[in-house]
Amino acid sequence: MLFYTRVQTQFAFTAIVTCLIFILLGCKKEDPLESYDPSVKSVTIIYDTQDPIYNKKVWQGIPTIELLPNKEIWTAWYSGGNGEEIGNYIVMAKSMDDGVTWKKNVVIVQPNAGYRVFDPCLWVDNEHNKLHLYWAQCFRKSWDGVGGVWNIERDVSGITWSSPKRLANGVMMNKPTLINKEVVYPIAYWNKVYDFMQAPQHPEEAGVNVYRSQSDSLLFIGKIGIDKTYEEVSEHQIVELKDGRLWALIRSKRGIYESYSADTGRTWEQAQFFKRCGPAACSRFHIRKLSSGRLILIMNNSRERTNLTAFLSADDGKTWPYKMLIDDRNEVSYPDASEDKDGTIYVVYDRERYKAKEILMVKLTEKMIIDSSNIRKPQIKKVLIDN
Repeated sequence: MLFYTRVQTQFAFTAIVTCLIFILLGCKKEDPLESYDPSVKSVTIIYDTQDPIYNKKVWQGIPTIELLPNKEIWTAWYSGGNGEEIGNYIVMAKSMDDGVTWKKNVVIVQPNAGYRVFDPCLWVDNEHNKLHLYWAQCFRKSWDGVGGVWNIERDVSGITWSSPKRLANGVMMNKPTLINKEVVYPIAYWNKVYDFMQAPQHPEEAGVNVYRSQSDSLLFIGKIGIDKTYEEVSEHQIVELKDGRLWALIRSKRGIYESYSADTGRTWEQAQFFKRCGPAACSRFHIRKLSSGRLILIMNNSRERTNLTAFLSADDGKTWPYKMLIDDRNEVSYPDASEDKDGTIYVVYDRERYKAKEILMVKLTEKMIIDSSNIRKPQIKKVLIDN
């Protein structure tokens, strides 16, 4: 009887210990990045889908645009889910009649389960005759502390896109710049500037970074310092000035910061507050050098996302004597632009991402901006791409 009691006791003890182990293992906090390999392709590229999931969107925004020599206009933006979250996907549309009509869902970047794809960027590399679509990618977090800049490309006159390729950690939502036949990439590796964001997996890489193309990969060349007090999700852009320096504009909590490099991007001045165009929102803007040599800057000329305005400078950004109001409504944001061979500037932006859900396009010329500088509300035709 004593032996039987001991066996029972040992059995009960073992059972209790086993249960506790299972409970503890079950309660162990799962590391969402534990098995994540950021180099693994985690998207499917879909062409010409009619699936209604891509037409009945809760929200959408963050557009980009490019023009091709054959008069095609390509745009892309992202949607999916209830906001900026896991499950976001990218959609592309194109127009063959100067924006009068649009074919929707021509290309879709659909993430695998647990992933998010966002911040698309279209860019034509005229040196290599390529149309690129870049995007950022995260795993199981809106920002997972590593991100990843991905790319598909095709010949400008072609129809077949390449397989997705990962280029670097971070995010690049603004166009690269071709400088002396080399491509300069404005890639940001975000710090934890909001509570929902993961801390950087590679803190030594975090910041406002600059890369260059190197054969089949990218080479890190420099970092731009910015006051941490005003650091945001840095969405910087770079242009080459007439004297050969590079000029970067950077999104911040105050609006826009600026920095210069005299050695092709290897070292940069500490970023300073940019205020030569008046107030700017904490939002994406667009700057580019036009074929005339002038610079165009498109931004919210307000601390809020309203008064989307185009500015023109003929002296490398020292002064901006000409400006044109594009849209004075609320919740207009995230402009991107491209210029055709005749000097027409095509601008795309979003409006009311959760209400009107509009992706809009306008066409500008330098003459329009100059002539409209003294007109409070110039007449600009707005083309609705999608809503």
